[in-house]
Amino acid sequence: MDTTTPRTHIVGAGLIGASLGIGLAAEGWDVTIEDADPDAQALARSIGAGATSRARPPTS
Repeated sequence: MDTTTPRTHIVGAGLIGASLGIGLAAEGWDVTIEDADPDAQALARSIGAGATSRARPPTS
């Protein structure tokens, strides 16, 4: 019996990314989500779309 929790990382916390995160988290997946917009990322986390990933340094 495989007891490994499935994991995924979603890039983009808009409507589609957040919806996927919520659905997968509800099914028991370990979800991380990131977005270039910190407000979008925080909102996605607050509605249960997944944990936020570690912040990456800004690109030039």
